[in-house]
Amino acid sequence: MHGHSDHPEKSDPSAPLMGILNSVSVKYSGPALLLLPVLFVVLAFAVLTQWHGRRMAQNLAGQIVDQAAHRIEAVINHYLQHAVFVTDQVAEQIAAGELDPSALRDWRPALYRQLRIDGEVNSVTYGNPRGDATWMIRYPGEEGLEYAISDAKTNGKIVEHRVGPRGELAEELDAYDYDPRVRPWYVAAVESNRPTWSPPYAWVRGDGRQATLGIAFARPIVGADGELVGVLDSDISLKDVSRFLNDARVFDSGEAFLVDRDGQLIGTSSTSPVIDEDGSRVMATSSPSELIREVAEGITADLRPQRTQLSVDGEPFVVDVRPLRNPWDLPWTLAVVVPDSEIMAGVNSLQTQGWIVGGVVSWLTLCLGVFAAWSIVGPVTQLAAAVKTMGKGNLDDPVRVGGHLEFVQLSDELNQMCAALKDRMRLRNSLALAMEIQQKLLPQDEPSVNGLEIAGHSTYCDETGGDYYDFLELSPTSPDELVVAVGDVMGHGIAAALVMATARGILRSHAREDDSLGEWLTAVNDLLVEDTAGERFMTMVLLFIDAQKRRVRMASAGHDSPIIFDPRTESFLEMEDVSGVPLGLFEEQEFAEANQEDLPPGTIILVGTDGLWESHNEADEQYGKERLFSIIRTHADRPVKEISQAIRDDLYQFRGDAKQADDITLVMVKLVDRS
Repeated sequence: MHGHSDHPEKSDPSAPLMGILNSVSVKYSGPALLLLPVLFVVLAFAVLTQWHGRRMAQNLAGQIVDQAAHRIEAVINHYLQHAVFVTDQVAEQIAAGELDPSALRDWRPALYRQLRIDGEVNSVTYGNPRGDATWMIRYPGEEGLEYAISDAKTNGKIVEHRVGPRGELAEELDAYDYDPRVRPWYVAAVESNRPTWSPPYAWVRGDGRQATLGIAFARPIVGADGELVGVLDSDISLKDVSRFLNDARVFDSGEAFLVDRDGQLIGTSSTSPVIDEDGSRVMATSSPSELIREVAEGITADLRPQRTQLSVDGEPFVVDVRPLRNPWDLPWTLAVVVPDSEIMAGVNSLQTQGWIVGGVVSWLTLCLGVFAAWSIVGPVTQLAAAVKTMGKGNLDDPVRVGGHLEFVQLSDELNQMCAALKDRMRLRNSLALAMEIQQKLLPQDEPSVNGLEIAGHSTYCDETGGDYYDFLELSPTSPDELVVAVGDVMGHGIAAALVMATARGILRSHAREDDSLGEWLTAVNDLLVEDTAGERFMTMVLLFIDAQKRRVRMASAGHDSPIIFDPRTESFLEMEDVSGVPLGLFEEQEFAEANQEDLPPGTIILVGTDGLWESHNEADEQYGKERLFSIIRTHADRPVKEISQAIRDDLYQFRGDAKQADDITLVMVKLVDRS
C-alpha cells in the first residue's frame, strides 16, 4: 500500500517557459534571446530620444552658445590687444630715445613700419600740449597709408600726404585746422592720467567727410619731471570689430553684436550698420535688424549675464547676453543669438540615424545570434572569466581556451598581454619612483635671504628630465649671500636625470666658501668626464649674489648668461661673456668669472634653460627672449613669484595646444630693500 501527501507540490511559474526552451534548439532560442533585448533597447532608445530630445537640445544650445561667446570674446580681445601692443611698442621707442617728441617729422619712418607690421591697427597718432600732432593712418576700405604733420612749420594746420610704397611722401592731399587737444582720445588720456580706451568717436577727413567710427587706446607720455609731454594713441575701426564678429560666428544664421553701456551698437556680425548716414551712432533698439532690436529690448540695465528663449516671426532663437570679459574693463555687452532650427537639425538627424542604426543592429544581432549560439558562447564565457580575473590584478595564471583557432590565438595574445602589462607596471613604478626622487632633489622651498625675493620652477616634458636648479647658502654666518645654480643636461628622460643627480651631488660636495665659482665648475666637470667618459654633457651657470653689497658674480659652462633688469632705465644689462665649454666633455677646464656691481633695489635677475625661450607654438614660432623682456618690464613692480607666474602663464598661452618639447626651468631673484 503506497502512501500519499495531503498537500500537492507547488508549481514553478517559470517551468512552462523553461520547458519550451528545453524543447527548442539553441540555434533558434539563442538568436531569439539575443534579438529580443536588442529590440527592446532600440524601441526604448527611440522613445526616450523623443521624450528627452528637447531637453538635450536646450543643453546643447547652451553649450554651443557658451562656445560661441567665448570664441568671440577671445577674438575681440585679441583684436583690441593689437592697439595696446602698438601703443606699447611706440612708447618704448620714445622711452629709449629712438623717437624724439620734439622732432615729430622724424617719426614718419617708424610709424610707417609699425602700421605695415600690424595690419589690424588703423592708425598711430601723437599730439602734444602745444597742439602739434602727427599720424600715420590706414582708412578702412581705402588703399595705402596717409601721413599727417602739424607743427610750427605748418602754421597750426594739419597737412596730409599720401605715402608711397616704401614709406616716402607722395602728393599732398589736404591741409586744414586741427587741434589734437580737443580730440576724444587726447582728452580721455589726460583726464584718466593713465593708459585708457577712448569712447567711440568719428574720424573726420579734411573736407568734412566722416571716414568711419573708431576707438583708440591712448597713453599719456610724461617727462622725467612728471609733466605731460604728449599723448600717444592707436586706433581701430568699428567696421573691423564687425568684421571680426562675423568671422567668429558659429552658425550660418543668427547674430552676434556688441553694445556699450548706453545701448549703442559697437559692432555686429551681419550687415546691420552701427552708424547712421548722418554720422550718428545707432542704438541697438533702433537697428534695422529685427533680431537685434528684439534682443536689445530685453537687455537689463545692470548688464547681468542672462540666457533666454526668443521668438522672431515665429522662429525660436537661443539668446545669451553677458558683459564682454576684457582686461581693460570696457563696459561692453556681448549678445549671441543662435537659431534653434540649426541646433535641432543635428538632434533630428541623430534621431533618424538612431532608427537606422537600431534596425541594422537588430538584423545583425539576429544573424550573429545564429552563429554565436553554436560556437561563441562557450569560449566567450571562458575569456570573460579570464579577463575578469586579470581585472582583479591576477596576471600570473595563464589563459587556456579551446575551440576555434581564433580563440586559441586570442588566449595566447592575452597571455602575452599579461606579461607585457607586468613589465609595463614594473617600468611605470620605476619611473614614478625616479620622478619622486628627482623632484625631491630640487629645492622644496625658496631660501630666505634678507634683501632678496627668490622664485624657482621646473617643468619636465617627460616623467624625468635633465634640468636642474639649486640654492646654495654658503654658511650660517653669511645670511646675505646666496649661490644660484642652474643646469641643463643634453636630452631628457632617465639618462639626463641620472647626469643631473650626479652633477648636483658633486656640486654640493665641492661648494666651499674659499673656492671660486670657476673652481666649483672645474671640480664638477672633472668628475663628470670621469663618470661619463665624455659621452654626456651639460651646461651650468653659477651666480653668487651678495644682497648687502648688491653685486653678482657669475661663472658659466656653456650656459646662457642671466637676464638682468635695471629698474632705473627699464633696460637689460649684459654681463661679460665668460662662458666656457659645457661640463663633461674635456678634462682640466678652467672657468672665468664675471662681476656686476652697484645693482639698485628692484633689480631682477632671471636665469633659465633654453627650453623656456626656445618653446614653439603650433605655428612653429619660438617664444623668444623679447617676450620675456616685455613680461619682466611690465610686471617689474610686482613680487618675483608673481613675475615668474606671469611668465609661465604667458608661455602657456603662447604655446597653445603645442606639446612641450623640452624641460623648462627658470629661477628669478629680485633685489629689494633690506629689513
